[in-house]
Amino acid sequence: MKITSAFVLCFLFAAPTFAQAPPTFKPEGRPTAALQTGTPTPDIAVGVTFERDRIKRTPQLLPKTALSESRWDLLYIITEKAGRKTVYFDWDDNNIYLAWESPAPEPVRFDLDGASDGFLRGADNLQVQVETPVTLDPDAFSTAVSVTAELWDGAKNPNLPVRTPAPLPPSAIQAVAGRTVSGTYVVMVAIAKTELVGLPRIAGREIGLRVESGAPAVAPTGATILSNRPFVRLRLADRVDAKEGNVRVSLKLLGGKNVVAGDAVQAELQAKNEGATPVLLTRLFVRGSQASQPFVDAAALNSGVSLAPGKTIKLPLRSMISDTMPTGAHVLAGGAEWIPDTGATNNVPVSVAALASFNRVEPFYTRLSQPKSPVLTSNERGIGGTQTVVVTVGSRAIDAARAQVVLTLPLGWSLDGGDGVNRVVSLQGKGDERTLRFRMQIPAATAPGQYVIEARTAIDDATYTAAATITVAPAPPPKQK
Repeated sequence: MKITSAFVLCFLFAAPTFAQAPPTFKPEGRPTAALQTGTPTPDIAVGVTFERDRIKRTPQLLPKTALSESRWDLLYIITEKAGRKTVYFDWDDNNIYLAWESPAPEPVRFDLDGASDGFLRGADNLQVQVETPVTLDPDAFSTAVSVTAELWDGAKNPNLPVRTPAPLPPSAIQAVAGRTVSGTYVVMVAIAKTELVGLPRIAGREIGLRVESGAPAVAPTGATILSNRPFVRLRLADRVDAKEGNVRVSLKLLGGKNVVAGDAVQAELQAKNEGATPVLLTRLFVRGSQASQPFVDAAALNSGVSLAPGKTIKLPLRSMISDTMPTGAHVLAGGAEWIPDTGATNNVPVSVAALASFNRVEPFYTRLSQPKSPVLTSNERGIGGTQTVVVTVGSRAIDAARAQVVLTLPLGWSLDGGDGVNRVVSLQGKGDERTLRFRMQIPAATAPGQYVIEARTAIDDATYTAAATITVAPAPPPKQK
């Protein structure tokens, strides 16, 4: 959205009607008819109820056929004259995931505030505009959509922010659109490398989010209304506790958060009575949550246990991870049910659940350093450049392994010293890491722009890849004598 005016106003007007209704996407354990997960926080200022703590998990960018497995996490729902519209939010180590579901195709804008201090404060404000596809076949699986991303810097003057293209690699933003199984329209966006715009994906980090549909203003004059949508403040979390009444439920991972096939994920559910009277627990359970449920064993304790004031009851879970579990962040749910009033009869049990996330990872990994400085070249003056990158190969497996690392370079580039792009390292087992340094020679004839290099590590029958973007800029003119 282009703003040429010297004044930018950010407020709400003519607020739409907000309603809580079952979303088309199945949320990751958010409030349902039978089970409360987490502690939903009503925000009076913007009129929506949402879960502020956003559990770490990996959804799929598949609007239609994989919808039932995707389990995008509901943020909030609004109801307008045009129908119900839903916002979804997820995150993991690699991406921030955003989705917008509406009755009909429409453009949508996502405003992300890295410090959660207001969109026009500071320099960490990312605006992602997603356009409507030119054509959209109702039976289409999905279609790519046009996306633009800008960084808004309001550190010096929030009324006139400096707007520049977001400093993200070309492949950092993926966006697809399509029809859901119920016929609604959905846009799904995955944004990688958000740490480059002041938004690291770290548990405990607080961010702000606003989602606005409709076409952006083309050439506004005078005061410009930036949005009439709610701006919500969220907290990235790898654990979400739940509390209802005097009972607090938490779920803790006992082992590492990164597990490979053949390892076990271990967790412990704790239910504590923080009140002054006993609570009659009727059930405790630990299981995979939503999309993770088919891949994780379950533990349950079904019996009437009177939990005295100040006391805690625990339930452990240990589940082996198979190679059929997709890689990425997965979620465990641990919950409790109890009778809210031990002195009453025919009371309906209360059910709440806590969440904890873990990563199903590959047994080996490859990282490629991202250079911070551009390479300066000049074809007219015959000035070429050099750039050094570091490839890291690591193991999470018990057994030793032999790794073959191949560096793929743009046409005409070479490595200094004739060392070759193909190297072999030996990994001695879990926790072993090896680093390789590659010094590249960039020809003087290389045009300014961004170039992608890739490191591919072959171990047994699998390949692990990592990429980096090299920026080539024109060398400054020679100084006048």
